[in-house]
Amino acid sequence: MKKILYVVDSLKKRFGVTSVVTNYLSHIDFTEISVDLLAYDSSEEEIVSYLQSLGCQVYFMPELSLTSIREYMRFLDVFFEEHHYDIVHSHFNQVDYFVFSIAKKHGAKTFISHSHNTKFSENRLKAIRNMMMCLPARHKATYWAACGEKAGQAFYGKKFTHSGKRLIVNNAIECEKFRFNPEIRKQIRSDYKIPDETVLAGCVGSFKPQKNQIFLVDVIDELIRRHADKYMFLFAGSGDTLEAVRQAVHEKQLDSFVIFAGTVSNVDQLLQGLDVFLMPSLYEGLPVSAIEAQAAGLPCIISNNVTDEVALGETTYLDLDHPEEWVTAIEKYSLYNRKDDSDKIKEAGYDIDCEANRLREFYLHV
Repeated sequence: MKKILYVVDSLKKRFGVTSVVTNYLSHIDFTEISVDLLAYDSSEEEIVSYLQSLGCQVYFMPELSLTSIREYMRFLDVFFEEHHYDIVHSHFNQVDYFVFSIAKKHGAKTFISHSHNTKFSENRLKAIRNMMMCLPARHKATYWAACGEKAGQAFYGKKFTHSGKRLIVNNAIECEKFRFNPEIRKQIRSDYKIPDETVLAGCVGSFKPQKNQIFLVDVIDELIRRHADKYMFLFAGSGDTLEAVRQAVHEKQLDSFVIFAGTVSNVDQLLQGLDVFLMPSLYEGLPVSAIEAQAAGLPCIISNNVTDEVALGETTYLDLDHPEEWVTAIEKYSLYNRKDDSDKIKEAGYDIDCEANRLREFYLHV
């Protein structure tokens, strides 16, 4: 039995890494392997309980800061003395150096450092701090994992692409679950009282500076100025910047054209009701939400800060300097003949059943 430890930040619904980790663990075959998790105790109980129901043990560690390094190291020393693992797979790069060093001391053999993003932080000071914490761990890792080439190069340098340590772990999804379904589309639009002839553009994701939803308020404003009776917009998600976006919508008197759906559990169904998917992010690794949108057959308009590796279906990349170009692209896609792209997403390597099995085989043979 191969014993594997996942190291993560807080396990929270609106965290992209949480979604990727839980998705893989819910589809992986635990024959011959076991997976435990080590996370901050600010994790959400619902996520923790779900992982435990899969057979994973979830442990909690103290937060790491400049003033708590000794305490953090003491915790790790006791933890790895009591819990022995063959593989440590870290999805939390800032702690890799400390975790890998102590785990190796207690017998772990394989160390996977996993990059999920293309920047260390949107905040310059935090980016410098995180980079300084992450760089020493490069040499401690047996493998450099990433969701895509750009995310790998961002954390491990350009040599990532040709390194023997390179491991791509696709942000895979349940493709069948997102397959376009006209009946579900009809039900979602009925639930939100959206007429069939109205073009519904949407953005799904947590509200934080990185996601840059505030940019879309000017796009919506111009779109409604041009077509007051043809378009509506839907935001799904929650987070720190939600109220700022709400306020901006209100100040521009757009309330009747914008739906704030909050955190939803049926994203696969919600996407059926949209006509255009927008992603104005300042940076991303390889965003799962864009993969899901394309699996649902939606045309996507994406910030050119996001890797083009995510362009698997009908996709337009635009910069964030010209909101009017986003308006024009939405207008163009209002005439788009939506088609089923879920098989194309599968063939590109984003089917979770195939990818979870591939990851399991990797664990068994390292």
